[in-house]
Amino acid sequence: MKTNYLFKFLLASFLFVSAFFYSQKYIVDADNLNVRESANKNSPVLFQLNKGVELNAIQTNGDWIEIKYSDKIGFVNKKFLKEINDSSQKGFKYGFNKAVEKISIPLFCIVFAISFLKKRKRDARFSSGYRQGKVNEISFIIILMISILITFILSTFIAICFWVVNLF
Repeated sequence: MKTNYLFKFLLASFLFVSAFFYSQKYIVDADNLNVRESANKNSPVLFQLNKGVELNAIQTNGDWIEIKYSDKIGFVNKKFLKEINDSSQKGFKYGFNKAVEKISIPLFCIVFAISFLKKRKRDARFSSGYRQGKVNEISFIIILMISILITFILSTFIAICFWVVNLF
């Protein structure tokens, strides 16, 4: 039963992280852009954004994009936005920062889940057939340090690959 909760937690964490880190970025390309309540040009205007403001897309709905700005959620028309493309960035530092940004939290969740599952002991007295070990503060810090070390190693490797590919 506890494994079921763990699986649900990991799935929710993965979905949250993927939605947050892998969202598309845009820049407002209109002088004053109306942010609307729903994906409709006749919908009430919630607020306006000035040209050059950077936005993260939550989801796309046809010509409309759902955005979050200053803890407010609304819809804007795609034709008034310019997509930000990160391919113009080059170098080891850029590749390292992008790798850390993309893999640190999912990697921590994976390392935590593995260590959590390793603490399980077979015990017939429990309905699931297992007795769950406790994760205390020390083991949490060790898990955090291991995930930071793995993130650093993977990010360095990815950054070197990114740098070598962009040399040519």
